[in-house]
Amino acid sequence: MSKAHQSHTARFPSVFLGRDAAHFRKLMVLWPKESGREVLFCDLDRLEREEKWREAHHLAIFLWPDALFDYARLHTFCAAHRGAISLVLLDLSEAEHIPRSVWSKVAVGVSLERMTEDSMRLLLDSLVRYHALEGDQKKIKQTRELLSQSAEDNLWEWDCVSGKLSLHTGCERLLGYETGELSGLTWQQWLLLVHPDERQSLQHVMWGAWEAKEPSFFYETRFLRKDGRRVWVQMRGMCLRDAQQQPLRMIGTMMAMVRRMPTEQHLTFRARCDVLTGFLHREAFLEALREEWREAVLVGRQIALFLFDIDRFSQINDSYGFSVGDRFLQEIASRLGKSAQTGALLGRVGSDEFAVLVRDVASQEALLQTAREWSKALSEPFQIESCHAHPSVSFGIAQHHEKCRTAEDLLGCADLALRQAQKERNGGFHLFDFMAEQKLRARLQLERDLWEACERGELSLVYQPLVSLQSGLLQGFEVLLRWMHPSRGFVSPVEFIPLAESSGAIIKIGWWVLEQACRQIAFWNQGREQGKDLAVHVNFSSKQLATPHLLERMRRLLQETEISPDWLKIEITESILMEDMALAMEILKGLRAFGIEICMDDFGTGYSSLSYLHQFPVDVIKIDRSFVNRLEEQGGRSIVRMILSLAQHLEMGVIAEGIETEHQRRLLLRDGCTAGQGYYFSRPLAVGDASVLVRAETYLAEQVASFEALQTSSLSPTGSDLPCLSRSSV
Repeated sequence: MSKAHQSHTARFPSVFLGRDAAHFRKLMVLWPKESGREVLFCDLDRLEREEKWREAHHLAIFLWPDALFDYARLHTFCAAHRGAISLVLLDLSEAEHIPRSVWSKVAVGVSLERMTEDSMRLLLDSLVRYHALEGDQKKIKQTRELLSQSAEDNLWEWDCVSGKLSLHTGCERLLGYETGELSGLTWQQWLLLVHPDERQSLQHVMWGAWEAKEPSFFYETRFLRKDGRRVWVQMRGMCLRDAQQQPLRMIGTMMAMVRRMPTEQHLTFRARCDVLTGFLHREAFLEALREEWREAVLVGRQIALFLFDIDRFSQINDSYGFSVGDRFLQEIASRLGKSAQTGALLGRVGSDEFAVLVRDVASQEALLQTAREWSKALSEPFQIESCHAHPSVSFGIAQHHEKCRTAEDLLGCADLALRQAQKERNGGFHLFDFMAEQKLRARLQLERDLWEACERGELSLVYQPLVSLQSGLLQGFEVLLRWMHPSRGFVSPVEFIPLAESSGAIIKIGWWVLEQACRQIAFWNQGREQGKDLAVHVNFSSKQLATPHLLERMRRLLQETEISPDWLKIEITESILMEDMALAMEILKGLRAFGIEICMDDFGTGYSSLSYLHQFPVDVIKIDRSFVNRLEEQGGRSIVRMILSLAQHLEMGVIAEGIETEHQRRLLLRDGCTAGQGYYFSRPLAVGDASVLVRAETYLAEQVASFEALQTSSLSPTGSDLPCLSRSSV
């Protein structure tokens, strides 16, 4: 980021994307007219070359995209000027045309149909005042959810630093006051308007948000109006914080409740039931579940628990606001209530989670038939205002079983079944299986162990040589990761690498691998003749590639380890490129700018190789071992020749993987491949054995026999590709 951007952190150009001029006219009417907020109407090309916006204190940039608008290009522009750009206003009618990866990173969605001048001013002022919060996507998302319903609700703000309370026009009108009559009201004076019976409870839930026990709060209470009458009000709110997590501002809404139960009945109902759906709330449901459990054990009754979760429910709130989200939940609850048998125990146990206890289960097949019927009923589409909903609800089922000793055990089993259903596919269901549960628990334990493996010194690296197919000269190594578990022994990479990917541990572990590899190649290349430097190949995952500030961390690593960038080769797969092509291209180009070469691993196994290869910043192709294994087949050799011809045309290097015989080496060399790796040359070596190889200077194919003892000593007793501890140190 340039110094110019760093010095003007208060600026916030706002980009608005709309369909036609009418959208822009609507926005311009709502846009606050205070001085200092200028307006620039332009396309993306003009925006990129416009200098005027760099000098403005606050600036709204109105973009008018066409059907082929390059959203990835806008994302790149916003990312490059992150210190200046705080907000992208995006009309929700355009959301379906925008790649989710782009829209979720740079956009604050605002429905113009529900925007008012007050809510626009609040949105802008909040972002100006708390510019430091804009990097926190979670808080931006929460603020967006709250403000998107501003046409229906009435906004209030409490400055936690100054103690100033601001009630916007809607709040004053709700309480029977004229605009401005409640200005200057303190927080304590406002609380005095709350009914005495509910004042302490309201303070309690708000204090929970203040102390960050809950991200937001919801409460129903009675407020005293100017005319002396009481009005029931739904209050929502959240607490915005600074970088040190200190409270900055409480912000929320007040909405009048038109229909109410008689007060005593309502208070009794609220003590046990969720106001939105009428189901038991979590604590009341758990209490009832314990009673049902005890009775089932005493009389031998078979019961089953269904635990439901609405897939992607947050997207409903993000796109349409809380009010539509609430009605969505009510519709799902209504369908559950109609589908459940008479007397079934119904509960809302989370924001978008429901539970149903079914009594007198006849058989497992009857249970599965019930699940199929409910799945069909819950997935029927319906309309809420402008939202045409196609609900997808996943659920887990757990039966009363001898291994379930408490009601909480039954709930835990249903939760595990729900997680399995979500893993298999959204909108499905899964019946809890105790054998599968044991495997799942073992997997979760292995995942926990993997997170700590680095600190405990259980991870190690092995190095598979890459050699010249012509001369046998050693050219470098591919780094491979091994895990010696303290109780299980060697854990196969086939088992723990996918686990590291899914759990996110790959980011931490991958960086450790990269650091170790860089330090090792720096040691090996000390004192080597110029032109004979070795290279080390390190595999990168998609999660590693998306690590924040990756390029800056790479730059520092190269400086700290004092290695030449051309000693390091980053290996990626085609799937990484296709997950988020714009991001991958940006990062890979940055790595190449450092002088690091990019290798495409497992080439030919993906679906995009030929159609996209010329676009990717790739220097070397690695022919997958599956093609090398079929070299002696006519079709297999033709594929390899085609890959070699393509690489030559694109001026890329080629490395063949999985070479196991002299015949394969000769065929590859004859067809134009110059480098390779595989068991014909060497299995992966522990660091000490690899160091012996480095000091030998050359490694000819004919010398394999002389290294047989060294290679055998690097294997586990089973002969698998798992080395023992090194006999020598570097």
